[in-house]
Order: sequence, then structure tokens, then C-alpha cells
Amino acid sequence: VNALSVSPGFVWVGVQGDPYGGAGKLLRIDASSARQTASWAIGGDPTAIAAAGAYVWVANSFGDGSQRLPEQNTVMQFNAKTGAVVHIYPVTDPRALVANSNSVLVVSSATANGPTVIQLLSAGQSSAVATVPGNLQGPWVSSQSDLAVCANEVYLAISSVTTAGTNVSIYAVPQMGGQVRPLLSLPNNPLPSLACDDVSQFVAKDNGTDGGIVRVNLSAGSVIGVNWFGPNPDALTFGGGRLWVLQGSWVLQKSGGKQTPPSVTSLDPTGGSGPATLTLPTPVNYQSFLLAYGGTGVWAVAGNGNLLLHIVPS
Repeated sequence: VNALSVSPGFVWVGVQGDPYGGAGKLLRIDASSARQTASWAIGGDPTAIAAAGAYVWVANSFGDGSQRLPEQNTVMQFNAKTGAVVHIYPVTDPRALVANSNSVLVVSSATANGPTVIQLLSAGQSSAVATVPGNLQGPWVSSQSDLAVCANEVYLAISSVTTAGTNVSIYAVPQMGGQVRPLLSLPNNPLPSLACDDVSQFVAKDNGTDGGIVRVNLSAGSVIGVNWFGPNPDALTFGGGRLWVLQGSWVLQKSGGKQTPPSVTSLDPTGGSGPATLTLPTPVNYQSFLLAYGGTGVWAVAGNGNLLLHIVPS
């Protein structure tokens, strides 16, 4: 599994072509029963999915570059009910999507080192929104976790590599396209996963030893505080009044030499209640990645992409 998204009633999963070089699959899963209800052919390297209204959109990248993949460097627009392909848009290295009722905001990278290109796709046409330096460098297979949407604003964590380390700049852009606003910069931060509610933005951070969450005031664009809590977070999402943090790797503890398995932690952003952590059923040395909230709980991909988990808060 390379991509994950949740819309009302459905979970959407993008599966890489198997064997490599073949077409991938878009799976539509009933959120209430966790049963697959449809499967449609997509590109061989899906990197992001977004659904809204009558449509679902899939970003297809170019894989490792060793061979040409089906529908590489495109964004596909499907009828979410029938699976009919409505449009196929050429987009170089699309990395993240935000769906509107009849359009999609796509974030792509012109080259491996940027710049980041933001476009609005609708009715078979592409409209330029903005270009900013750097690029989305999300963990694992998808950069979708570098993006968060709250109150019709899209927040992007754009990474720029310098000799001193990786700097992350946070930008905001209206969901339907418009002027891009820089909010703040976080130096030496290689973990640009984002989540937000209507008041605050939460950014994963790494201090070289532990992982933590930076809380940012959205209106002021200033850091409220940092909560250091252990292994580096690989993905964040917000839902049900809680911040959800995925620690996706097996981590070797500093003492005792034991490995800590991947987990999902639920945090109260107001500090009113303590964290709750669930260990994921992932084999040793297998990675977990991709996190999305929707419906009755949070969805995660684990087991090196072979497990789709639904976590329901008690």
C-alpha cells in the first residue's frame, strides 16, 4: 500500500503494481465493514489519494526510475461511484492532493530538489497556483503526511536541504487555490509531518535523539511549545478532538538493547488527559506508515504496507 485517504463512508487505498512495473490498484473499502467494494486500475506508483463530492483523485509518480510505469507522472480523476476515468492530467512527480467538490489541488516537485509546484486541476484543465523553493519529503512511500487541511486552508511543510541540515518552511494556501503565505521556518527538522485543528498546527520534530511535536499558533505563525515524548513520529493526523501520532519503525532502546515495535499514540492537545498508546501488530523489522482519521476512528497502514488497521477509540 502506497497511499491512503478517508472520505465519508469509504477508505481509499492505493496499491503499487505487483510485480513492479505493472498497473497499480485503487481499492474502495466500506468504512463500516472494512470490506472492499471496488478495485480500479491506476498507475504503477500511486503516491496520494484524495476524495470529495463525486470524484476520487489519484497521484501517480514514476517509481525508482528503472523503467517506465503505467500512467506515471499523472493525476487521475475517477467517478467515485462507477470507477469511470473522467480525466487524466499530466503532472511531473505529483506528491500530495487536496480534493474539492469539482477540483483538486496538487503539490508536485519539478526536480528531486524542488522547487515545489502547486496547481489546481479541474474539468481537464490545469491552473498554476504557486511555486516555492524546496519540496515535500514525507516519510516512507508518500509525502501526503507533509500536508494538512483545516478551515479551508492547506498547510504544507516544505523541506530545503542545506549544509547545516534540513530546514522546514510552513506555508498556507487556500484550498481552492490563491495566494501562498509563509508562516514560519523550523531549522534542522527532518520530520515534516503535519496535522492541525482550527486553532493550532502540529509539526513532527526531531532533536537528534527523541521525537516530539511542535505546536504552532495558526493566526500568529508562532511556536507555542514543544512536547518531546520518545521515538521519532513518522505521521500525524487530527480527529475526534485528539492528535494521533504514528511511530512507524522498530526502535532500538538506549538501554537493554530491546526493540520497541511501531505504535499509534493518541494525545490530548489541551493537556486535559494523558496519552494512550497502542502497539501495532507488525512483524519484527517491518515498517508501519500512513495515517488518516475518518468516520469512527483512525486508519493506519502497517506490516510494510500489507496490513490496513482500523483503530477505534474506546
